[in-house]
Amino acid sequence: MKKYLKKKITWGLCALFLLLVMFCKKRLPRIPNREYTKACLYMAVLDDEICRNELEGNFVGEKEIVFPPKPDSLQYRYHLFLESYKGYTQEQIAGEMQRFEKRLIDSRKFCKNKN
Repeated sequence: MKKYLKKKITWGLCALFLLLVMFCKKRLPRIPNREYTKACLYMAVLDDEICRNELEGNFVGEKEIVFPPKPDSLQYRYHLFLESYKGYTQEQIAGEMQRFEKRLIDSRKFCKNKN
């Protein structure tokens, strides 16, 4: 009886350990942490510039669109991208960066009062 109980407990702990490993693997980025944070910061900078090019100075109703200071905006976007792209592979993140770069080039058409 004791042997049977030990066996059940051992298999239960193994299953619990495997579930824990799978959960952690899903939550952690699939690329090195340093690369991941650099990519998220780069995308945050690109996204901020795109939004400022396309929207700053425009009006919604009678109110002009004004952005917060760049450091505050970048910090918010950086944390947003850290959370959003958590499960992406290196290739997927590279694709997203290319998409942002293309969009930045397109957004320069909308840029007002910039040299």
